[in-house]
Amino acid sequence: MQPDRPVDRLVSKALEAELATELRRHGLVVWLDKEGSWTAFVDELTARNQAGDFPHPVASLRGSWLELLLAVESGASAVERAPLLLHLPGQTRESIRETPGLELYEAGRTFQKKLQTLVQEVAAGRVSPDDLADYVKQPGITLADADAWLAGRLSSGREGLLGFLEGMEPEWLLDGLVAPSSPLRDRIQSEADREVLAARLLQLSGMDDAWRAFLGDEPTLEGLRDAFAKWLLCVEYAHDLLGQPKTAELLRLRSLPKPVVELCGRLTAHLRGRHADLYVRLADALEDRLAGESGNVQAGDLGRIDTFRFEEAKVLEAAVEDALHAARAGEPPAWDAPEGFVAARRDADSIWLSRDEPRRWAWRLLDAAVSFGRALASAPRGSAGGLLGSAGSPEEAVERYQRHGAAIDRAHRDFEERSVALWHHHLPHLALFSELRLALRAAHRAWADELAKDFTRLCKERGFLPDAGLQQRHLFDQVVRPLVDGQEKVALFLVDALRYEMAMELAEGMAAQGTVVDLKARLAELPTVTEVGMNVLAPVAGEKGRLAAVLGDRGFGGFRTGEFTVRAPEDRTRAMRARIGGQTCPLLPLDKVAEGGDSASLRQQIGHASLVVIHSREIDEAGEAGFGLATFSQTLRQLRAAFHHLQTAGVRRFVFTSDHGFLLKDAAAPARKFGDKRAPSRRYVIDPLARVEPGLVSVSLSELGYDGAKGHLLLPEDTTVFDTGATDTFVHGGNSLQERVIPVLTVTRRSAPGASSARFSLEAQPLSDVLGVRRLKLRVLSDELFPTGENRVRIAFRAVERPQVQARIRQVESPAVEERGALRLPTGKEWLEVLFDLEGPIDERVRLELYDPDGKEQVKSLQVEGWFEATGKAVAAAPAPADAGWREQIDDEGARRVLAHLEIHGSLTEAEALGMLGSARAARRFDLRLDEWARLLPFKVRTEGTSGGKRYVREG
Repeated sequence: MQPDRPVDRLVSKALEAELATELRRHGLVVWLDKEGSWTAFVDELTARNQAGDFPHPVASLRGSWLELLLAVESGASAVERAPLLLHLPGQTRESIRETPGLELYEAGRTFQKKLQTLVQEVAAGRVSPDDLADYVKQPGITLADADAWLAGRLSSGREGLLGFLEGMEPEWLLDGLVAPSSPLRDRIQSEADREVLAARLLQLSGMDDAWRAFLGDEPTLEGLRDAFAKWLLCVEYAHDLLGQPKTAELLRLRSLPKPVVELCGRLTAHLRGRHADLYVRLADALEDRLAGESGNVQAGDLGRIDTFRFEEAKVLEAAVEDALHAARAGEPPAWDAPEGFVAARRDADSIWLSRDEPRRWAWRLLDAAVSFGRALASAPRGSAGGLLGSAGSPEEAVERYQRHGAAIDRAHRDFEERSVALWHHHLPHLALFSELRLALRAAHRAWADELAKDFTRLCKERGFLPDAGLQQRHLFDQVVRPLVDGQEKVALFLVDALRYEMAMELAEGMAAQGTVVDLKARLAELPTVTEVGMNVLAPVAGEKGRLAAVLGDRGFGGFRTGEFTVRAPEDRTRAMRARIGGQTCPLLPLDKVAEGGDSASLRQQIGHASLVVIHSREIDEAGEAGFGLATFSQTLRQLRAAFHHLQTAGVRRFVFTSDHGFLLKDAAAPARKFGDKRAPSRRYVIDPLARVEPGLVSVSLSELGYDGAKGHLLLPEDTTVFDTGATDTFVHGGNSLQERVIPVLTVTRRSAPGASSARFSLEAQPLSDVLGVRRLKLRVLSDELFPTGENRVRIAFRAVERPQVQARIRQVESPAVEERGALRLPTGKEWLEVLFDLEGPIDERVRLELYDPDGKEQVKSLQVEGWFEATGKAVAAAPAPADAGWREQIDDEGARRVLAHLEIHGSLTEAEALGMLGSARAARRFDLRLDEWARLLPFKVRTEGTSGGKRYVREG
């Protein structure tokens, strides 16, 4: 007996291989053979198994269920999960349930196969699709017939070029066509050779003469290559569509056999991944040829693969339009469509997005918009069923805000931060995005106004001063002091304007083994301003919980306790030290602790103190100066870094809290006039009289627990601001939950923090800019011989010796991800590309440093070779100066803002100052008093004339 030739019994061998795979994976395989057409094949397998030529036992139903069950039971195959092929002719999924074989059926893996399907799978790519389709349509074909037919087709003409082509894997053939030089190209020497190649491509993919004629077949190898590649693209597109193609040339591709379609899809993906430039060129050229398709298809008809550029464009436009519709509708179901588009793009590997950074920015911005919009639309609304619902007290209102409202405000901030980071004149559909942003802001304003009114109503009914357990003034004695009395060193973070939702984000990065994280809330004192909230965080309340307020013409000037007044950071630590005892209570600025450095030096600064106070003004100062959204995430990173550095220095207990929160106001919202613009602050007025005006609520200072302070506090019932001439979007001072709910985040380590055993090094290579955006490729390598522990680390960017310059991540290559202004990327040898901006007060060239923002992964900082262009924009915050107490001595809010901007950025024009001050009269007053205020400043100010007018410049 002669051995099988390579082309003999290909169909039978494929079936045998598939069965063997199923048996290895699942053990018991139950073959339901309704027509009994596979009986001869199974009998052959049985004989081969008995002869030792087929490794798996076979049991067949041949009339007697009893005999079959006894045979199975004797081998205990079903119990032991040893491989067993159980052939059941005449049975279906329904009929088997009425037989004694049901238990075996349910225990095993069901196998069913049509002969026509098997032939298509085996013959696809070996014979032409037309020949294959004609054969499987014939009635009464058998497995033996199929083996003989395929062998006959493959045995003829296999010598020479055709044999060479048929011996190549499809991907190799495609690579050989695309490469400028290859063994395949060397074999194609004549027109006849080209036709042999065309015949092989017909076998593989179904590309026929009609397609080549449609494209205008060029009698060259490149022409055949391009026609084949375009055929592959169109097959993928036609079968990925959810609907029918709009053009006849593509419609006929829907009839191709499934195995051919799958092979074409595989080759298209190979072309995209290995030959992207050619793919893009051919796809764009073909898109022009198929204008009738791209012009008529709708985004909802498109599938999951963006074969052509127009698909990505249509989907993005539809997604933004749907999001705009949803934002205006305000109903949760309206967000289903844009959410579906965004979800599909999160993990999409689109060649068009990989080559179009602005489109990637657009999808990231839309992702944040959809999350924000969905959260808003899902919030309870209406006076009876709003977020506060039937809350009967301010305490219940705070608890409901913690559970539901804070997440909405976090989504709002995230959206606004991404808007600042990603807004660009190259952003696709910029007009639509502008409308979407306006609609979302209006929806949030309506929600926040309703929430504020409901909370104000509760406060009017139950009192603006909550129970002692929720009062800010008792926080030190009720939370901090008990921790200090536990004989463990405590770090108290006093973070100006740390909103509750920010602490939620902060807490997420602090949970670790051996760590207890607890986030609670309290209500800030009214008005919600720094000079009140920050000072009452010190133990200044009297025995009955009342506060001895120092109130002057300029508002609150501190609180008396004992023999001194608490009005500045040093006064607060003095009061704290007096309450807990001890020799020292170090006061450290956040930026210095976050920088890290030598842990021994930090230990020395802390010394034997039981309480360490870390003071942060970054959030409030950046917000007041108008660039908070660009730097809030940076401050949260600084807080995490300081937390880890203090752990390394031996601190085990931490408390994070703040003086007040803030509102991110919609700039389009109208302001309320109250007297002249000098009288009110943005969110409150201190008035000697109790006023009754629509939209305002009046509460006496005495009712708020202030002794020695006469008058009344006037507050808007909603989120309205008073007209002071300023246009700030970062405001506080009022009674909204966003302003009043402050975090009390306590973190306790039960044991010493275990430092990671791994140490990592960074490598970076600068790349050329794209559309004005900086590019860098980097990787993280482990320095350990046998690395263990975390295999992902966080990396941030900063300009060397230029704290005014901030880096903003635009885009990062997967699998790295952007996390609130930093990168989380895996260790390994693979290079990953990052796109980022550098922005500061002036155009300049800076050096760039990569570092670990958390200080826990032991990543060695790296200064990147070369210089990078920083764009002059007033969006970056500098670290707070060592002596920033001068702000509290400037009695004019507008002047404080101008001078703070000058301290951070170094200069500003007369026009910029006018915008901050609000009026020409205020600007003249600023010039008249500048010499008086200059004596309070830690730097000098000079004025100089320019062609555009006066300019203020900081010196020193």
